[in-house]
Amino acid sequence: MELNFTEFFQNMGMDVNYDGNIDGAPEVYGMLSFLKSMDWSEPWLYCIIGFYVLLSLFLYGTREYSVIQSFTFIFLLLTVYIAEDLNEYLSKNHKAFTRHQYFDSSGLFISLFMSLPLLLASAFIVGNWFHQSTVLMTQMKQLQVNRSRRQINTTEESKKTK
Repeated sequence: MELNFTEFFQNMGMDVNYDGNIDGAPEVYGMLSFLKSMDWSEPWLYCIIGFYVLLSLFLYGTREYSVIQSFTFIFLLLTVYIAEDLNEYLSKNHKAFTRHQYFDSSGLFISLFMSLPLLLASAFIVGNWFHQSTVLMTQMKQLQVNRSRRQINTTEESKKTK
């Protein structure tokens, strides 16, 4: 079987018509063409998507539990941090779970299918923390206002009884 990198890059949505200099690497000319070029008959891609759906449901279900979300946040960011090493490992062992080599040296696939969704989930957690902080500050201010009203009412009643 002959390897034809020009055809491979074109199927992956990359432009192989560059000026020929050493730095001239193929460039992505469309994310849609990249997604269309993938072999969607492979079940592990659907497993990844299913994992992200379950992760989203988990994050939504635990939105009131800051400790759980804190550990999840740390785990997600550590996973994104090791993405480069994971990409290298998966590029060497891709034949164990896929027919195609998706894990290129630039990391486009792992960035798009792993890092981006995990960073979006992390952004949801941060947004949830801002929401919880806002609710907590509002409750605190309401308690302060109620306390000051009670003190005013107590002082007025004590003046009336004298």
